Amino acid sequence: MQGANDIIVVGAGPVGLTAALALRAQGLPVTIIEAEPQDRVRPGSRAIFIHREPLQTLDRMVPGLARKVGEAGNIWTGAEFTYNGRIVYKKDFKKSNYENYGTSLSQLSTERILYLAAIENGVKFMWSTPLKAVDAHDEYVKIITENGKTIIAPYVVAADGARSTARQCLDIPLEGNSSNTAYVIADVTSPTLKSWPLKLYFHYQHKNLAGRNVMIVPFKEGWRFDLQCEPNDDVEQLASEKGCREWMAQFDTRLSDIKISWVSVYRFRQLVARDFSDTKRRVLLVGEAAHLFAPFGGRGLNSGIMDAAVAASAIRSALESGSRQSAIACIDHFARERRDAALFNRSIAATALERLAPSSLSAQAKRWLMAQLARWFGSAGRWLTQGAAGVSHGRYPGATIY
Repeated sequence: MQGANDIIVVGAGPVGLTAALALRAQGLPVTIIEAEPQDRVRPGSRAIFIHREPLQTLDRMVPGLARKVGEAGNIWTGAEFTYNGRIVYKKDFKKSNYENYGTSLSQLSTERILYLAAIENGVKFMWSTPLKAVDAHDEYVKIITENGKTIIAPYVVAADGARSTARQCLDIPLEGNSSNTAYVIADVTSPTLKSWPLKLYFHYQHKNLAGRNVMIVPFKEGWRFDLQCEPNDDVEQLASEKGCREWMAQFDTRLSDIKISWVSVYRFRQLVARDFSDTKRRVLLVGEAAHLFAPFGGRGLNSGIMDAAVAASAIRSALESGSRQSAIACIDHFARERRDAALFNRSIAATALERLAPSSLSAQAKRWLMAQLARWFGSAGRWLTQGAAGVSHGRYPGATIY
């Protein structure tokens, strides 16, 4: 049985690494347990945009970290939206840098930077250690791993992703709904794309794609194409390498030179854990262990970074509190604050989905009307951006955002 001093973080993804850095910034000893081996290879860009405010939060944990992450990514120079081939919104970012807007790079690149920072700041790791059980008690948490290890910890931060074993062990359900609309994501590189300005491009009802929506965004390692499928589409075919090449060439014949590195399919999910902590207030859920959002607007990773920061502060306060009741109150505050933020983000995701896939004839008519009005009214064009951008300017009205 291992010692009971370290705070345990479950999961070595970007949110787990952030949680460990946040705890070290609070002066607390930390061990991360990760199911996969240290030399794991994970494909795909995954979460590719970190906004300004979460970067600032990272910098408060480790001074200079925002610059390392920010300069490792691409900085978008603007955004352009079309509807049936006509531009309905266009904006150039005049002071385009990571300090003003954020940075775009693959999740794997972000993880490498955070991992090095974790090593430099004394975070310990237990690789190839899948979680089997979590048992929270009044005074401690007992962890049992698949390889037979028992770990005792004062607190646990569960950052073990969408299929969180920790959340399942605690019997905390996810609440909300998922859309049946499928989206195909493809990471690509191309000599043609090197000449494109580094902007977010979104096309409503693209004529060359039989009226489907498509979003295209750059990140440091390439470009991501995100195709919204129709209900009767053969999603498997569209997500195949041959299928991706076909619809990208239909979009732009110059893209016959693309190289595809990763393809994935997802459906719009709007799910939030019923509680962000167990009944004993010893295990704290963060990131996708606590909530699942569609990638539009970048609210998954960005809100996970904020979850991790607040969790670390709550644990430090709980450890320094003078009584068990006060300690519980500290974790209660975390659970309420971050769940409220997640519910806000879920509502934003619902708004975004209604822009992208209107659920009624009246909603379709409103989107069409906004597209017509956009040639005269900038507010109508901005309304249309609130699908692909996930209402990017929406903020949780409290001490933290996302």
